[in-house]
Amino acid sequence: SLSEREAERKRRDVALAQLERARIEIARAERLRAQGAPRDDVAKALAEARALLAGAPPMALVPHLEGLCAELEGDEEKAEAAWRRAVGLDAGFAPSRYRLAMLLVSRALVESVSSSQKQATERLKAAKAAALEAAAALETTGEGQLEREIATAAVTWCRGNRTEAARLLTECAKRNA
Repeated sequence: SLSEREAERKRRDVALAQLERARIEIARAERLRAQGAPRDDVAKALAEARALLAGAPPMALVPHLEGLCAELEGDEEKAEAAWRRAVGLDAGFAPSRYRLAMLLVSRALVESVSSSQKQATERLKAAKAAALEAAAALETTGEGQLEREIATAAVTWCRGNRTEAARLLTECAKRNA
């Protein structure tokens, strides 16, 4: 009925407003961290964001924001798990695909210089697949030109063309400086 649809729309609007406030708190925590603020200040902003996320409806944005909180706390495993949950809720959710890909690419980069060839190869395969998925998801949304360029460079790096990846990133940096 009309009143049920109206009530559902209002609940969704309230939830989205709450998620936007959580996003703002996460951005504040990120700024505080970048400015070298005390860890307690960053933790308070993240706690506020998490409180706003509690009880939110099951939508990809919720675990995506949880992943950002975990990333800011330096917990890569929690961030990865959250972004995977977001992609599980919405396979085309480009922000989480991008964050997940960049996390896996950074791990592959570290593995390539600090681990056995087998470990590095396995990480590289996972990173390549994630970067390809992120690039495809970003392409379909038509948003995030910078993220698309970085994802494309990551795919190029994962394919073994380090020189071309460096060129792509250099050009991207010049355009976005």
